[in-house]
Amino acid sequence: MDISLQKNGALLFRALCSILFFLYSIAYTCFYQAQELALMVHRLTGGVPLYLNRWVVGLLITGSLVLLQLGVFVLLGRSKRLLVASYVPSFLLLMLLSAFTGVAPFSAFLPGLCVSVALVVMALCLLLFCIKRQQTTHEEENMSVYPYLSMWFMVLLMFVTAYGGAVKGILHRRLVMETLIKNRQYEKALEVGKRDLETDSALTSLRALALASEGVLGEHLFDYSLVGTSQAMMPNDKTVKWLSLNEKTLDSLFVIVTPHDEYITQGALEKWAEEHKLTKPAYDYMLCGYLLDRQLDKFAARVFLYYPNNNELPRHYREALTLYMHQRSNPVAYYSDNLMETDYQDFQDLEGKYKNFTERFNVLRSVYGNTYWFYYTYGK
Repeated sequence: MDISLQKNGALLFRALCSILFFLYSIAYTCFYQAQELALMVHRLTGGVPLYLNRWVVGLLITGSLVLLQLGVFVLLGRSKRLLVASYVPSFLLLMLLSAFTGVAPFSAFLPGLCVSVALVVMALCLLLFCIKRQQTTHEEENMSVYPYLSMWFMVLLMFVTAYGGAVKGILHRRLVMETLIKNRQYEKALEVGKRDLETDSALTSLRALALASEGVLGEHLFDYSLVGTSQAMMPNDKTVKWLSLNEKTLDSLFVIVTPHDEYITQGALEKWAEEHKLTKPAYDYMLCGYLLDRQLDKFAARVFLYYPNNNELPRHYREALTLYMHQRSNPVAYYSDNLMETDYQDFQDLEGKYKNFTERFNVLRSVYGNTYWFYYTYGK
């Protein structure tokens, strides 16, 4: 009776471990690392779209890791005590997948991987010590402690896999944004890291693309933390690179055809605008490029060519024109908006209240951080 009970208990425990690993691996590959694995498939196929569903990729990876675990379990002599140890290679391989997706250099993952592997080795040594001690003290009949130790070890494996394989901060946000943009989910893409102050030029370009695709680039560009000049708005394969998004996406948005080895630039947009009629997103890119470069004279000279009706001017264009009128005694274009004038006066009044730069910066950012005035004065 006791032997039968032990066998049933061992089978139940083995089934529990298998179910836990299966569920964890599916969650890891289909949700936690879905964008990273999609990038890996994209890189391996040379950009050829395979249209693989994330569930298909997740099941293929999970199935392979389960087979690996079974093979290791056989190599360990099918020992019940070493069952949980047979999952170590599968967890480590799952963790290493993220490091080879191409989203970042391997060196970026090295610190996390080293910490994770060190924790696994120490925990495995502790587990083996406990098993050995149990054998040498003839505590065969007392197996109740083993499942608890194994479960804690399994939980540790889950934790270190998530920690060591995590794609940190900006890189993860870039991947998520690119995935959403490819699926034309622009509103969701614009919510990614919206309140985060940490950003880079690639994120700036992705936000510009999503905003332009929604037709609100001139209305909301400066709602976000931005880095770089007009060059940061468009990929150039040097300072601004997209991970999986087609870098010729702007060609279709602007209805412009460029050679495969050339990229759209601010200067090229200016030239094309003089020779051809462009799309609204193309004009907005050019005008917002002037604003990012703080070239208010060029902006004022062109904005009314594309927005002849004052009532149709996007918010940031109105802010820029209000600022321009305060800076120029002989402006190339005239603009007046009583509401904007009042808001800008309030901005200046609040700015004059604080002599300490840090205090002034923080207060203005909290109140006017989504305006062109704040970017022009304090932006990078």
